[in-house]
Amino acid sequence: GTIGAWFTLASTTFTVGLFVVAIIIAAKTGNADLGLFRTVQNLFGPIQLLTIGATNVFLPYLVRRIKKTGTNGLREASWYTLAIAGSVSAYGLPLLLAASTILTHIFGASFAPAADLVLPMLLSYVLGAVSFGAEMQLRAHARGRRIFLAQFASTLVRLAAVAVLASVDGLLGAAWGLVIGSGAGVVAFWVLALL
Repeated sequence: GTIGAWFTLASTTFTVGLFVVAIIIAAKTGNADLGLFRTVQNLFGPIQLLTIGATNVFLPYLVRRIKKTGTNGLREASWYTLAIAGSVSAYGLPLLLAASTILTHIFGASFAPAADLVLPMLLSYVLGAVSFGAEMQLRAHARGRRIFLAQFASTLVRLAAVAVLASVDGLLGAAWGLVIGSGAGVVAFWVLALL
């Protein structure tokens, strides 16, 4: 139905946005830098799997809770946000501290510059986690249009920030562009969840 179409459109917007980020990075900084960027993204793969799994458990719980209590689910969504953001931080902080060692020992000395990308990517993932509770609250209430609007807004901001900052500060600038895009997502998702 219509709800599924909005959810699909939001998911597609996010995915296409990631591909366009890769295209921008390759165009502005080159393929070698894109490889460094993707390598650091892959370091966060395990926590992405955790957040996907947690979402698959939390969403049905939230729907049942809303139906049982008649509340809007914001309190539960807020707790979920804290748990996910805490989990991402707990995973990311040791990674941040050991990034240089991990990158050079596993991938080689040529990957040493990628260590500078770990902090902005960690912040981007933490901010993304902060928006998860609001997104789950919107999903539980079947507000697909709002999810799409939040995703579309954050994707536009992310693409603009990555393009501008990559032009100014290369690969590191592009990584900080992700942070700005994720911050826009926090604002968009929570504002639309609170309406």
